[in-house]
Amino acid sequence: GKKIADEKFRAVLQGPRPTRPLERVECDHTILDLFVIDPMMMLPIGRAYLTWMMCVFTKMVLGFYISFNPPSYLTVMECLKHAIRSKTYLRKKFPIIRNDWNPYGIPEMLVVDNAREFHGRNLEDACHQLGIVLQFSQKGKPWLRPTIERSFRTLATQLLHQLPGTTFSNIFDRA
Repeated sequence: GKKIADEKFRAVLQGPRPTRPLERVECDHTILDLFVIDPMMMLPIGRAYLTWMMCVFTKMVLGFYISFNPPSYLTVMECLKHAIRSKTYLRKKFPIIRNDWNPYGIPEMLVVDNAREFHGRNLEDACHQLGIVLQFSQKGKPWLRPTIERSFRTLATQLLHQLPGTTFSNIFDRA
């Protein structure tokens, strides 16, 4: 049908290209392809949800939030708080880490999909108070937010699928 033909053969157009850091930040959630196991009981706890924000200009993760709770206003706000704050605590808490994680600040525009957690007065009010323009992408068109969508795929294939407990992305990868 038309949908599959468009996905397979459509011309890829260049999306919005920001000219500076924090001009366009994309936010989304994913359920991780990994079962978390309780180390004491050796029983599966479940699969965690990851919410993160990426700067389109720098392609750097600004902030994240991992939880067993499904995506909600709370997960979005915790991720936004982490994105805005400096990450200097990492050096003190984990001295083995050699590199700094420098990106932080208030985004100019936050681009999200049309999931329920992004709609509502609370997120709109928070963005308005911080001076953030909240932009919703078109329904059913994840290619309009390519930076974050690709980052989830990279995270899964280059990290999570190498770890014990991975569920892979589909049943054919599991063998």
